[in-house]
Amino acid sequence: MLYAAQKIRLFLVVENSYFNDNDFTDVPIKKFLKSYSFQALEHQSMYYYMMISENDVYTSDFKLFGNEKFYSYVDTRMEYHEVRTLNDFQGSTNAFLSIYILLDN
Repeated sequence: MLYAAQKIRLFLVVENSYFNDNDFTDVPIKKFLKSYSFQALEHQSMYYYMMISENDVYTSDFKLFGNEKFYSYVDTRMEYHEVRTLNDFQGSTNAFLSIYILLDN
């Protein structure tokens, strides 16, 4: 079991987006795919913390004309990761690989 757990490798692909302030088209929100790789290590417990945030943008050329536009986009990023020693007596309580996805507003 320990040998198989050390070979674990997970790949996660998420769709990210951002506001391009130099783009004057109707849709200034740009989207792209970002991949993350997670791997378990020998005698270590890996903890990964990711953050998902939704961002809002209001744009306007001139306030008196009332042509404000609202855009919303999602950003996913790796906040940090932590490595702990996986002890034999803690094997039932520690995971080989843990991924936590936190929501930000």
